[in-house]
Amino acid sequence: MFTIETNIPLPARTNPNAGTNAKYPLADMLVGDSFLYPAEPATLADRRRLSSALASYSRRHKDVKFAVRTVDGGLRVWRVA
Repeated sequence: MFTIETNIPLPARTNPNAGTNAKYPLADMLVGDSFLYPAEPATLADRRRLSSALASYSRRHKDVKFAVRTVDGGLRVWRVA
């Protein structure tokens, strides 16, 4: 059985970047900004990995939208809203 305890302090995070999407510069982007995700050639797995991160960020930040296009050198991500 489980025992309910009180006054137990919550430990600090072991990974300070947990819960953030620090791999991509999404938080720093303004509408019209873009960045290149280097992948030559860009595979479907690359696009899915990137799209998943963008969708997750957009769910947490309701008014932020991104577009992804294949370009020379990889995938380019634009912030569109």
